[in-house]
Amino acid sequence: MENETLELKKALESSRLVVVKGLRRTGKTSLMRVVYGELKANKIFVDVRGIYPFTPRTVSEIFTNLFRKFARISKKITLSIDSIALGGIKVSEPKHIDLLETTEWINGKKIYLFLDEAQNLSRVGFDKFLVYLLDNTDIKLILCGSEIGIISDMIENPKSPLFGRGAEIINIKRFPSSLSLKFLEEGFDQIKVTRDASQLKETIEHFDGMVGWLVLYGDYSKRNDHKISIKKVMKDASSITTEEIKKFLETRGIGKNRYLHILREFSKGNKRWSEIKYSLEKKLGKKIGDRHIKDYLDALIDYGFIEKSEGIYSLTDPMTKVGVDKIKG
Repeated sequence: MENETLELKKALESSRLVVVKGLRRTGKTSLMRVVYGELKANKIFVDVRGIYPFTPRTVSEIFTNLFRKFARISKKITLSIDSIALGGIKVSEPKHIDLLETTEWINGKKIYLFLDEAQNLSRVGFDKFLVYLLDNTDIKLILCGSEIGIISDMIENPKSPLFGRGAEIINIKRFPSSLSLKFLEEGFDQIKVTRDASQLKETIEHFDGMVGWLVLYGDYSKRNDHKISIKKVMKDASSITTEEIKKFLETRGIGKNRYLHILREFSKGNKRWSEIKYSLEKKLGKKIGDRHIKDYLDALIDYGFIEKSEGIYSLTDPMTKVGVDKIKG
């Protein structure tokens, strides 16, 4: 991931708005963390998934406190505030502090604000505040998102507040087989673990270049043999992907079972649009409009569950299948 690291560092020099996007478990957060760790400057890292409850007020309070903390201790040459240490942050004053007012305390200070899973902020209208930061402070924004369609919409939709802001886009892709092999070989050399060619091939076939699973496999391999390491990753993947799918289905209303059926179809193999339409109509026993089929598939693409290439749709992550298999309905 050296090329992507250099690309992100270069982007930070030339742009005030940088967007890192890619599928889940392709290494986006690791990339952000590496660059964040090496950056000798005032910086804040927030994993937006850690904000709970996720409401406009809570988001406002979290960022208010972050900036106020920055203002109190910014006499240091550099400041690093990591969201991990602020997971349970609460507002200390009984009265509400206006967020826009708070930003006056950081005017004139160059700060790098890293926002992981930033697409969630648009759901509470917080992307408007990001525009305010770009217009009224010297903050540089680094946004990262795995729901590809949603994070793209934040930047590319003419109706979005962040549209036309000259964002520098960095696309992170899954590893091809050759790079997955190199990644595993170099990793095992470092931890002094031996895996033969057939074991490496099996691992790559299981996890299809998703660096998150490869890293997890390598970690388990420090203490376990190949077969046990594979089983442990599969068990973790089952739990993780099940929760991701459930979270998505909770937002689908009465269409929940239709989306689940479509995901089950993709778990059987790659499909064309017409095959999905035929299968869903057979399941429901009635005709489904073409527009509805398109909406279902577009939503699954936007949230990073499937992708389309030359008219063929497929799961983006082979481990999604084990998550789908665990869901009843």
